[in-house]
Amino acid sequence: MKSKPGNNAFTLLEILAALAIMMIVISIVYGTFKAASHSAQQGKTIISDIRQGQSLLEKMTRQIRCAYADSIPIETEPHSAGDEIQQQSPVFFYANNRAPDDVVLKFITTAPLFNDPELPRGLFKVAYRYQKDKEGGSLYYAQQPCFELSEDNPRQDTWHPLAQNIYALQLSFFDENNWHDTWPDKNQRLLPHAVKISLELGPDNTTTRTYNTIVTTNCYHNPHEN
Repeated sequence: MKSKPGNNAFTLLEILAALAIMMIVISIVYGTFKAASHSAQQGKTIISDIRQGQSLLEKMTRQIRCAYADSIPIETEPHSAGDEIQQQSPVFFYANNRAPDDVVLKFITTAPLFNDPELPRGLFKVAYRYQKDKEGGSLYYAQQPCFELSEDNPRQDTWHPLAQNIYALQLSFFDENNWHDTWPDKNQRLLPHAVKISLELGPDNTTTRTYNTIVTTNCYHNPHEN
């Protein structure tokens, strides 16, 4: 059926065709925008993880390089009225990768992360605790000056969140001959020659980014061997 002369209206078929073309164009533009937005978000996440990984490795490296081992006696209470107060040296370096949701690293250092102007400078006992959570895992940190030194782990209210989105934290310790996963040497009071730190950042093992470093300690002799 031919339209009458002077009638410029669109037919229903033309309108439907125009709408279909418009929807295709909108879908292409939306898909491109969504992909670009997702890529930008991934880029921000990667940059954030890189900064967090590098910052955390730098902090731990500085503290481990300043790890201290010397004879620092602490007094222990007598068990009975006739016993004398004894002097006992604290644990200078303790690490255990097999302790989930517990202290994985504890040592004495001259480089605390948090500087309190009300406290004197000197030796600090620091500890790291790794805890799994819904976002992968979190790393907590605690420190206390050595004049409050004790063999106990830090109190619950002294832990500070240090890093999040950590899927795994692996520590290895070199004793001049071999690498070890733990360093519980309480009797000899030795520092490891080197510490290997491996961080995996990400919510799961399919999207993690790994950051590694090896830190040498400044002193690793046995202070009781002269």
